[in-house]
Amino acid sequence: GNKPAEPTPVVGGKEPTLGVGGKQAWTDRLQFWLNGEEIIVTNPSPSMRLLYWLREVRGLTGTHYGCGEGGCGICTVALSQIDPETKKIKTVPINSCLRRLCALDGCHILTTEGIGSQGSGFNPVQTAIADGNGSQCGYCTPGWVMNMYALLEKKNTLSAEEVQQHFDGNLCRCTGY
Repeated sequence: GNKPAEPTPVVGGKEPTLGVGGKQAWTDRLQFWLNGEEIIVTNPSPSMRLLYWLREVRGLTGTHYGCGEGGCGICTVALSQIDPETKKIKTVPINSCLRRLCALDGCHILTTEGIGSQGSGFNPVQTAIADGNGSQCGYCTPGWVMNMYALLEKKNTLSAEEVQQHFDGNLCRCTGY
């Protein structure tokens, strides 16, 4: 009847083509950026979560597993994408244990390894935490770093209350939460 035809899938990593109504056709190709590197994943598993892909496929073990439910912030990474309203890059912290890899098309993911390292030089957030003895065992530290990094990408001058509110989803079990 009146139901529009479904777009024809594009297979084999070919360039996207126009489907029904001039919209992009379905594709089996996922394209995003990780720490500045373009990533193309063909036929990604719809159940693969970003945290496991980072650790198991890419070997980036700086992002840690905590609760697996988005409640502790240990797995936090920064996600940047173009805001459709302002057309400017917007960076937000996300829980990589909850974000499916398939939801990253067109995004840029930054991990703690991507913002700084001993070899490339540390990010000021990483340096401040280290210089201020801001971690105990260090397991939750990458999540705190990435949350602060994302906050500073949004706004450079912050009040103490803004910082406190922004970190309400990060837990440190060493300090009794």
